[in-house]
Amino acid sequence: MQQSDPQLIQQVLQGNQEAFSPLVKKYQKGVHALAWRKIGDFHIAQEITQDAFLKAYRQLRTLKDPNAFGGWLYVIVARECLDWLRKNRIPMESLDTTDPGEVDKVSYSQYVAEKQKSETDETRREVVKELLKKLPESERTVMTLHYLGEMTIKAVSEFLGVSENTVKSRLNRARNRLRKEEDVIRENLGSFQLTNQLTENIMREVSRIIPAVPATSKPMIPWAALGAATVLIILMLGVSSQYLARFQKPYSFEALSEPTVEIIDAPIVIDTISKPAVRRQFGRSEVSSKSTGAGTLISEANLRSNTQGVQREFSTAQWTQGNAPPGGPVRDIFATSKGTVYALSKTGIYRFTGGAADWTRINTQVPISKSLMPMTEHKDTLYIVSTEAIFSSGDDGETWNTLSPRPKGQAVGLVMIDTASVSSSRADITMYLAIKNKGVFQSVNGGARWHLLKDGMSAEIISTIAAVGKTVFAGTERGLYRLDSNVWNQMPIATSQAVCSLAVSEDNLYVGTGSDLLVKLSSPMEAWRSAGRNKTHSIQIFHSPDIGATWTDITPDDKYGFTGPPAGITLLAAGDTLMALGFVQFRSIDGGKTWSKLGYDPHSTAVNRLPTVAVNEKTFYKTGVFGIQHTVNAGDSWDLFINGMSGISLNDLVVFNNKLYASTGYEVYQSSDEGVSWKKLRIEGRDTSATNYSALSRFIIFGNNLHFLLPMRSSLQIYGLSTEGDAFIPFQGVPAIENKAISTEGIASSIDERVKTDRLVVSGDVFYVEYRRKLFKWKLGDPAWKNTGLVDVGTPHVDEGTDGFRLAASGETVYVGKRDGELFQSLDGGGNWRDVTPALPLHFSRFKDIVFRGAILYIATDSGVLVSQTGEHWHVITDKSDRRVVINQFALEDTEVYGIGDTGVYRLDIRGQWEQISSEVPNKSVALAIINDRLYSASEDNGIFHISIAEETYNRSSHK
Repeated sequence: MQQSDPQLIQQVLQGNQEAFSPLVKKYQKGVHALAWRKIGDFHIAQEITQDAFLKAYRQLRTLKDPNAFGGWLYVIVARECLDWLRKNRIPMESLDTTDPGEVDKVSYSQYVAEKQKSETDETRREVVKELLKKLPESERTVMTLHYLGEMTIKAVSEFLGVSENTVKSRLNRARNRLRKEEDVIRENLGSFQLTNQLTENIMREVSRIIPAVPATSKPMIPWAALGAATVLIILMLGVSSQYLARFQKPYSFEALSEPTVEIIDAPIVIDTISKPAVRRQFGRSEVSSKSTGAGTLISEANLRSNTQGVQREFSTAQWTQGNAPPGGPVRDIFATSKGTVYALSKTGIYRFTGGAADWTRINTQVPISKSLMPMTEHKDTLYIVSTEAIFSSGDDGETWNTLSPRPKGQAVGLVMIDTASVSSSRADITMYLAIKNKGVFQSVNGGARWHLLKDGMSAEIISTIAAVGKTVFAGTERGLYRLDSNVWNQMPIATSQAVCSLAVSEDNLYVGTGSDLLVKLSSPMEAWRSAGRNKTHSIQIFHSPDIGATWTDITPDDKYGFTGPPAGITLLAAGDTLMALGFVQFRSIDGGKTWSKLGYDPHSTAVNRLPTVAVNEKTFYKTGVFGIQHTVNAGDSWDLFINGMSGISLNDLVVFNNKLYASTGYEVYQSSDEGVSWKKLRIEGRDTSATNYSALSRFIIFGNNLHFLLPMRSSLQIYGLSTEGDAFIPFQGVPAIENKAISTEGIASSIDERVKTDRLVVSGDVFYVEYRRKLFKWKLGDPAWKNTGLVDVGTPHVDEGTDGFRLAASGETVYVGKRDGELFQSLDGGGNWRDVTPALPLHFSRFKDIVFRGAILYIATDSGVLVSQTGEHWHVITDKSDRRVVINQFALEDTEVYGIGDTGVYRLDIRGQWEQISSEVPNKSVALAIINDRLYSASEDNGIFHISIAEETYNRSSHK
């Protein structure tokens, strides 16, 4: 009788090495098929297969669930493939990037005829590889396992951790795509035979390994093995995770439940720029679009942009990234001497030239870091500081060369200066790189070696760096320093304050100072809390026309504009025009002698951290967390300017009248073609500049119309979609919530002052919303909001900004989930409340989402999902294996209930159990919407993703 995997594994762990042989025979073809699919070489795949089994044998004791051996083994072989690729550094082109049209250009008969000229196995394999290029990753893998691995549908299902219906569906789709070519694939894949000695070779090596666990009554792990296991875990959690994530969600050896191992639709890409080959000559020849000499030209085979790297870490075979409205966080912005502006965002490098309407993405190959990426220009060559290296371009950013590695740390500035060479008359370049927590580094040989310049500097933190001619200045948390003969001299200005910014115009140096907290701490909110709300910090601006020999205080004479908790300033200079950007914005057209106040920017608390640039005396750019603004009238007005940029952050997504609507906090966009294209809608009566950004803006549907909600302090602005559908019109008669009616006694001091629209619900014509930890209701037409008497005095969670009540309402029935896990019910529209927490059959710490579907209430918690019709009798929803599923958000479509959590996307089946339809989800999902059998997920950081749910619905109904 054939033994099961757990039985064989138990025998191996008891010291019977021969029990490992049936496991090898059972899985070796599937393991080899996967290795061949990922590596592309049949014989190397055999070596990887052997290594994978030997590693599995050595680590068998770490497997918590013997039933999951197949999925665990798949993780190991996937990691072995990636390790081999990294070590051998073979440039591999993604199969997914291959244009299927290249295969289709030649007819089927011609294609086969050419290939039949050679009867070698290698030729047949190339035939198969070319044909498989037509398939997405998931279908390609299933075809390979089925034909090359000779695995049944059930075996493939168990090996990959997906349902048999999913395997059948992928196999059918693959067959439909290939049609006639399936016979060629079946014939050729089936002819690839593993050597008969493979199992013998593996078992021979196994015999030389110390048994997985000594055959004693009390097995003990040797210290050496424990150390190896520790190293393995560190590797999995560290270096390897960034590569493994491109294949699947990593399998946890500590998992108590059966893992789900899902192939994702991502190419193998080697991302490594450590110790790059360096070309150390400067000038245009170095950064040609052609890779010559020792220069390293970045290509998609060895360096990927953030959009192709980071986004691939969480996208899957089922999810597709769609188009999103324009915008996105900006790492740096820079203007050349010719007036061309460059912006670096997470999705690549964008360029804007005078006369253009939009930004143009010119490059996606430079690795995008999560912090500031300083740019500079020297003799028509551009330079960018990335995570581990400095890159250069001599063709306006179209192509980039790796110039040199760089010192580690958070870069805050890069300066290049011509210095006379001692040995010759030609000009050399000295590079100065400022690292925030380390200091200023100097290189005189193109970055081959870096020297830390610390002589004379007592400051620990560098905020910025600039040069006037050949003189370098560094701003720190302890004032301004000038470099003289490689020794720092502190300038006699505001030594008790931090330098927030430096601006240079010809021979003039301008210095903006402010609170050292904005320089020292990692976020403006940390600085705010550390300083205290009532402590003020003054700002000063200084000017030197002679590289620091003399100084003049040119701070605007404004009693209130330049003080506040904790304050900073950003200076921009173009000719005699100065811009001082902070909470209050000022402009001078005479070099700082006189100033004009331009207005307020309440979203500039991090001004010393957000990049800005001056193009000329009229045109300036400033960045925010969510995009770029520019002015063409020297600051009289600022406009959001993000058209053409991708990778926007979203805060809401909804479907109304078969159209998608997305909110970015700045703007509202509409798509009539399921996200293919977007148009911006007007918000009447509201300035749509970035100063009106709100992370809590939301959509809500009531009264058969779509509304846009914008929270303010103690009030709520409501805009309704116009009849034409091209604008949102202000909703009149919404009263403010009076502060005097709200007692804060007993409530935590950290309170969001804005109405929490992300927790707002509407039942009929009644609004329920949280404000200052209390629940209020308002009925259309009423003159005031009514306090329902429900208050939350619980301790806030880590992020109070995303914390709050969870609300659901249907008719007069209202449910409120508090921060501390208590659930309250009202059957009279908030008039009276009943604590129903004792009736809940589940222990949890916080609510995630609460929704009504008809009269049925669904509650998502951090321990599982509860359902009830009355609030008295509750049921815990599980999957078919009786396991609780943690859901973060619900999505409803007619009678269907969908949920999305960290472990995948689920549908509630007719038995009231969770059925998984996707094992992975885009991370940081903020909203879900369903349209035309597609589930859309708005990601906080990476735009919009969608997945087809129609096919799963068909599969489910056809197998009932």
